[in-house]
Amino acid sequence: MTEVGFVTVDFVVFALVMLASILIGTYYAVSGGKNKTSLEFHLGNRQMKFLPILISLMVSNQSSIMMLGYPVETYLFGGVIWLPVLGYIFVFLACVRIVIPLFHPMKITSVNEYFELRYGAVAVRRFASICGAMVDTMYSALVLYGPAIAMEGVTGVPFWVSVLSMAVSSIIYTSIGGIKAVVWTDVFQFLILYMGIFAVLIKGSMLVGGLDKVWDINLKTGRLQPVSFDIDPTRQYTFWSLMIGSTVKALVIPFRQTSVQRVCCTKSAKEAKFIFYLIGPAFVLTMSLAMAMGMVAYAYYYTLRCDPILSKKIVYNQLIPYMVLDIFRNEPGMAGLFMASLFSASLSTVSSNLSGLSAITLEDFIKPNFKKMSETKAAIISKVTVVLYGLLATGLAFLVAEMKGSLYRVALSIMSVFTAPLLGMFLYSIFFPRATHMGCLIGGIAGMAITLWISMGQSFSTSLRREKPLPFAPIDNCFPVANSTFLNSSITTHGNITTTITTTTFATSVPDILNSTIAPLVQNTGPQGLDRFYAISYYWFDTLALIVILTVAIVVSYIVGRPSLRQVNMKYVLSFSDQFFPCLPEKARIFLTCGVDIAKQRRRKCGVHENGDSQHELAVGLIPESPTSPVSATSETPGFS
Repeated sequence: MTEVGFVTVDFVVFALVMLASILIGTYYAVSGGKNKTSLEFHLGNRQMKFLPILISLMVSNQSSIMMLGYPVETYLFGGVIWLPVLGYIFVFLACVRIVIPLFHPMKITSVNEYFELRYGAVAVRRFASICGAMVDTMYSALVLYGPAIAMEGVTGVPFWVSVLSMAVSSIIYTSIGGIKAVVWTDVFQFLILYMGIFAVLIKGSMLVGGLDKVWDINLKTGRLQPVSFDIDPTRQYTFWSLMIGSTVKALVIPFRQTSVQRVCCTKSAKEAKFIFYLIGPAFVLTMSLAMAMGMVAYAYYYTLRCDPILSKKIVYNQLIPYMVLDIFRNEPGMAGLFMASLFSASLSTVSSNLSGLSAITLEDFIKPNFKKMSETKAAIISKVTVVLYGLLATGLAFLVAEMKGSLYRVALSIMSVFTAPLLGMFLYSIFFPRATHMGCLIGGIAGMAITLWISMGQSFSTSLRREKPLPFAPIDNCFPVANSTFLNSSITTHGNITTTITTTTFATSVPDILNSTIAPLVQNTGPQGLDRFYAISYYWFDTLALIVILTVAIVVSYIVGRPSLRQVNMKYVLSFSDQFFPCLPEKARIFLTCGVDIAKQRRRKCGVHENGDSQHELAVGLIPESPTSPVSATSETPGFS
């Protein structure tokens, strides 16, 4: 195999895509209301079109981590990686039943405003804002790092050049164009993204010999083997961790600022629901295509008999870019198009996060302290905060470069420290009518602590069992005959699973490659003592944290004293049973809502007499009269259609 790299045409194509993103942002900076108000800058005056919001929401959650990390995980561990994809359908259906009926009528800009409306206390809102800001900033750093390190490894473009080019582009069009520029640039980047994915799949499968050949190679090497049903939580890839653990992990997506911000950009709740009905299947399609790239990559290098990871030509996260440069070596411009699609995936995520971070900062930290601020000044501050957060994410990207391992796994582990508390706090506040702000706050802190503890333990432990990858592709064609190992490959069948076993006849330099590449992956030393606790699969982080959060929150609420139902504003509470199990008997539904008939409480609030309810109860209402209450009694009640 000869060395490959970018040519002039590739750089031109790549530069044109980056320039187009900036031009779109410039257009929306000088059109319409020119983003002179914070409402237009953050929410597009709540008049955004249905289709661009759908596309923007999809691509903003499918970053370079998907384009780089997901195919590598498939390359190493096979088709079982596809199972978590199914959870996205449930996640976005849950959004239809929770997020849209609750948040859309509120007309809020920052999702964290909900906590102050729910409890009348600012502490929970501030803590949630900090968690959300940490999530979006660190996630932006990760998606800046991913394509930059890949670009450096396979094209020679310095890491810092790629990071700065992405960061500067996203900062420019987000700061001057606002949410409109972010959404419409996402639409453009969506087209580039899919063009890149399909180009790789079509060309790669053609070189292998067709899709049937790709499937056969992955099948005979054990990459399509049935998933394990082992209940051991330390096993990374089991049916339970991939279906349940990953679904809980993904459940935070609808509650993130970027998602709620787009929900509130739509004209009506009906449009928002339609978006989320469609986005689940769209996620499944895109993630399936990413997995297919991993399968094509393995089949391609199996056919060439030169595994680039095992031969130490590249590191994990450079797999797909390296293959792209290889298969398109005779088609100038195509490699540039794919790298542009990879960078586009990052740009869409970074710009969405910067827009969300700006909204959180303005609404949760600045406006509460400067209540007489003009809309013009608020818009200027929003643009400045976009720049500041962009610079912060850029700095963090250089720190992320020091991390080792798969980008996909690093992202899942780190993000859980902040996403798990957010998920637990939202679910506790929404589905527990007599929740307290102290319970919510302390529960969120406890969830963060347990997740951080496990993450740090996994990082520093030396005795954890590492998941063993499936067999690599052969490498006997990677080196000149005079200075290589001759490898004999044989096919061994065990039941319905066929695997490739490679044995060494003699070796010079290749054993070092085998030892240094495989050893970190296949270490199978059993964890000892506390390391057994640290060995839990990262897929279970959020589930464990959620259990801790709800348990601590409920206990604390009992200790500090739960509010009476008259003190609870039912506009900010949903019935779990009514939203997901409306066909259950009435007693069962009330039981699942902690013994509270929310519908009945709302009818009382509206002044409906039922079963002899006293005039005194109806006159008093369900909300204590307080001049300091932040809740308006005339706010629109969330719908349940």
